[in-house]
Amino acid sequence: MTPPRKYEEGKGNPFGRLTVADVDVATYGETASDLPDSKKMVARAIEIDRIQPDPRQPRRVLPAEVRRMWDGNPGALPRVLRIWQELVERKLGQALNVPEMILGAAERDQANDDAFMMTVSLAATIYKDGLENPIRVTRGGTIESGERRWLAYWLLHLAGLGEYSRIPAFQKQEIDVWAQAAENGARSPLNAIGMARQLALLIMDMYEHDDGIVFDAYETLVLPGAADRRFYAQVSNGQIYRIKRGMGERVLQVTGLKSKDQISQYRALLSIPDGLWVKADEQDWSEFQIREYAASANTGSREDAGESDGDRLTAVSLSSESGAYETPPAPADSPPRTSIGERLGLYGQPKTSPPKSRVGVTGRIQTSEDEYKDSGARTDPDDDWENETRTALKGIEEDLRPPVIESTVPIADDDAWADVAAVLRFVKSSTKDPQLKGQMTELLTMSRNDIRAWLTMGGQQVGWWGGLLEQRQALIHRALDGHKGRVTELLEHLLATGEEFAKERKQ
Repeated sequence: MTPPRKYEEGKGNPFGRLTVADVDVATYGETASDLPDSKKMVARAIEIDRIQPDPRQPRRVLPAEVRRMWDGNPGALPRVLRIWQELVERKLGQALNVPEMILGAAERDQANDDAFMMTVSLAATIYKDGLENPIRVTRGGTIESGERRWLAYWLLHLAGLGEYSRIPAFQKQEIDVWAQAAENGARSPLNAIGMARQLALLIMDMYEHDDGIVFDAYETLVLPGAADRRFYAQVSNGQIYRIKRGMGERVLQVTGLKSKDQISQYRALLSIPDGLWVKADEQDWSEFQIREYAASANTGSREDAGESDGDRLTAVSLSSESGAYETPPAPADSPPRTSIGERLGLYGQPKTSPPKSRVGVTGRIQTSEDEYKDSGARTDPDDDWENETRTALKGIEEDLRPPVIESTVPIADDDAWADVAAVLRFVKSSTKDPQLKGQMTELLTMSRNDIRAWLTMGGQQVGWWGGLLEQRQALIHRALDGHKGRVTELLEHLLATGEEFAKERKQ
């Protein structure tokens, strides 16, 4: 085994294109010497599995289809990276040998703007030259800057190329969103949704220490795999949360925006529908493209987005007074509500009701604002959906064992249900049937104890669980034609587990 490289040791680059300066400065932000307080800080080595990304970070390194399968737990990252690699291999049509690529024995001609290839290239640079720019984390281990460098260390660690289980890091008390914004601005530009997130974080920072101002936490408002717009939309109202006097120029400086009008335009994106938010983020739309699409939605023109009537986005209009998009009432063909969804709090309350909080069946705090809409990514007709099918089904074990009974963790977060959750997420993201999307969301949100509770609530009989799954089988089979046998096996596993709940209840 090659001995580990020291922090500043080595020269050269196996790809022959990127240097340490190119990667760590131009692409990944300012170096420690560029930061005014860096001389007072000392980097120390921290275990990579004690570090996690900032879920609020406007810039997203992992692609959306991978991010939806991960709850941010570092322990699951090896599997997440493997899924990411498989997606890239599918797109390239060839297998990738990451260790050989890092060592320079398998150089390829792929463009370096691919996120995975950029991370592998950075890992190769770190292996040869060491890490020039330590990452920045809070004392709790949340990354302020350097998520891609952290992922590169994971690739090196998993490749077994030396001692890369610890990464040099500057530690600070808490994340400075202004420093985070400055680094994001120094790198490649954020897409429009990323810039909207960035502005929201800066505005929240202006107000969060004011008396009487309390913003809900990210984890409170954002369900795993769902759109995150609701968290940032807490400051969407420009009449209530104005840019404070004297702060406008600072916002322009750290974001790289050119005028206050641009601030208003990007801030307006905080009020668009969740479906448009997700689509624009995943496809890197510009602010103009989003505005143009919103205008076309008003006239019913949706051909460019490849959407059916059942997947229609709510039309929006621009308000010059507030600088925000106003959302009219949902159309008649919006996704139907089901009794299970109502009980789980998936739909919130009508806009006429005052905002309040309650605890759902799963024990999560839920708000009653009618902002939540199914935010599964839409798949256009010409997309190769089988790409994600392969990923979702690849890791399923042959021997499916019923999970333990006692748990309040939703299926989406339950490791014992990972195989089932992967299929349910894929069905949700691939289908255009609004009814099926809602049903998949319900299943992912339910915990095992929720199911047991449903069997005993309101005179429900044991057959309810079987009926629930039976209603979904035809729709799932249509969405996953060609994988019927495997999906049926998974549904039978769910059914068998439900029967185990019934036996437990009778004992």
